[in-house]
Amino acid sequence: MKMRVLRWRGCGAAVLALATCLAAAPARADGANVAGYGALSCAQAVAALDNVAERHGIVQWTLGFMSGANAAQMIHAGTFRDLTNLNAELVAGSLRAACAETPGAPLVTAAEKLFSSRLVRTAPKQR
Repeated sequence: MKMRVLRWRGCGAAVLALATCLAAAPARADGANVAGYGALSCAQAVAALDNVAERHGIVQWTLGFMSGANAAQMIHAGTFRDLTNLNAELVAGSLRAACAETPGAPLVTAAEKLFSSRLVRTAPKQR
């Protein structure tokens, strides 16, 4: 399944997408600074990726996380990570690989690693 990647047009859409993913995902742990699927341990997330519905939720949570991180990066640094060509298979495979290195870490660390692996681009000048 090929995902469409939207170009930056403001943070409203990214915030809405992130809020939707978080509302549908598991609750966060007490004292955690992350909610939803990102609060799962990598070991739990890898096991959940074998379930189609859970896999969809984890991939969508990750794409929402990356879109939100991109919005923040645009605002603070004027650059963004190129999310072009991301698809469900690439996201799930990247999460599996990152989680294999640190199974006890929260899934958000694998999402951060995937986000950091994308190319940095300069934001277009506003007219």
